[in-house]
Amino acid sequence: MKIRIPDSLGLPTQAKTEDALLKLLASRSRPVPTSEAYRALADACGLTQAQRVARAEGGRAEPAWNYRVRWAMDRIEGKGWAHRTQRGMWTATAMGRTVQRARQQSGSKVVGVVEHDIFAE
Repeated sequence: MKIRIPDSLGLPTQAKTEDALLKLLASRSRPVPTSEAYRALADACGLTQAQRVARAEGGRAEPAWNYRVRWAMDRIEGKGWAHRTQRGMWTATAMGRTVQRARQQSGSKVVGVVEHDIFAE
């Protein structure tokens, strides 16, 4: 089943969602439940109630925003910037926290960290 999130919903891009998620996870000292991440990111991105509950095309009866956030979780986990401590609980890794700190300090988009070298766009 292919899930599509229409641009007409006005949700933040996948990249912006990933950036906001990493910022959220890196700012917390404890793991963040997925349901809390949905709400906190929606608040941080200024989503309306309609945007929070709008459905994706071809998906289950779940908000498109939830899909977008979960895809962001999968992508930053794949980069090694976050991990699941248990089902439904997420935290930033040491590398994720380093990337977030570098983003804050440089104001640029950091795309990766290798050993102690930071790569920015």
